[in-house]
Amino acid sequence: MSDFYKFLNSKHIDLLLNGSIQISSLAYFRYLEDESGNSLIGDKLEGQSEIYQSSPLVIDSQSMGDADRRRLRTRGVYISPTAGSSNGKVTLSDSTFVRRDAHSLIFSFTSAEVESGTKIFCDDPPEPCFRYDACVRICDAALLEHAIWETATIEEYPSARLSDIFYSIRTGKIEYADKRADFMESREVSASAFVKSVAYERQSEHRVVFVPKNSRERDRLHLRLPNAGEYFREVFRDRDVGLGTASCQTVRQRPLQEVYEECIVFLAAYQERRSQCYQLGTMPSVQAIEAEDRIDDEMYPTAFRLMWEARMLGPRLYSELPYMPGRAGPMLLDIERIAEIAKRVLHGSSDRVGR
Repeated sequence: MSDFYKFLNSKHIDLLLNGSIQISSLAYFRYLEDESGNSLIGDKLEGQSEIYQSSPLVIDSQSMGDADRRRLRTRGVYISPTAGSSNGKVTLSDSTFVRRDAHSLIFSFTSAEVESGTKIFCDDPPEPCFRYDACVRICDAALLEHAIWETATIEEYPSARLSDIFYSIRTGKIEYADKRADFMESREVSASAFVKSVAYERQSEHRVVFVPKNSRERDRLHLRLPNAGEYFREVFRDRDVGLGTASCQTVRQRPLQEVYEECIVFLAAYQERRSQCYQLGTMPSVQAIEAEDRIDDEMYPTAFRLMWEARMLGPRLYSELPYMPGRAGPMLLDIERIAEIAKRVLHGSSDRVGR
């Protein structure tokens, strides 16, 4: 039986050892690379693949053969065999088609030996803020999966079983492959949650994947696992990885006043756009909800960036703020929290703001 290891920050190790397991969505890791530059655990192609067409490509329905039609169908483009009579043409250029796996949350670990894992996750990342300084051994991944499904509870849904919230969970080894392909190539590229780009191959990742029944389930949940000592053992903590260096506290740094002011502008714009969904009394409730969802999707990247930049402005905000904003209503509350903490720090009224 192989050992597995979970590398993490020392401030979180006691939580894990005591049975608090944090799971995060594939979308979180996509945003993480885009907005923070953390390509160690962030991956803009997490749970998705891309088909691109850089040079002009003319799709002519009249002259197209069956083989070309089948190839296009694998890319999500369907052209009827009888479409030739209309002599339709489509030109593609500088286009990218994105295919995404179902919304899922994951808990990741590695099968790398502890020495090589320490080098990968603790020593090699060039920026100290992206280095882990603690490690936990997972005694039996299969047993852990079974225990989570049968006995874990969800802090955000205290009265629910995992089977009430998720269709299933599955543990597996990550396959590493190219996740981008030219539009007219015959090879397939996978958007599976168990496939990552070859750039991450040295991480030897395994993961537990949770597929929620609600396709808009929040991006982060916290599980509570009884008898966690049966599954987790501490290897080390508080490794010196340079977390106290000046560079760690100035990553993407902006003046706190600027972040605070942008939060205020964001809150006003967010509330205004959501209120517009209900200004037309004739708008059906379903359409209003769909409009709200579109607004959330459009504004979430900005909320994520504000959360990340605020956390990088120093240890105080880093420790007080969550990793990422919630969706919809929680998004508003999280940005309000950034503004509240920033205001207090700017005015020197509190060293710490309670959660």
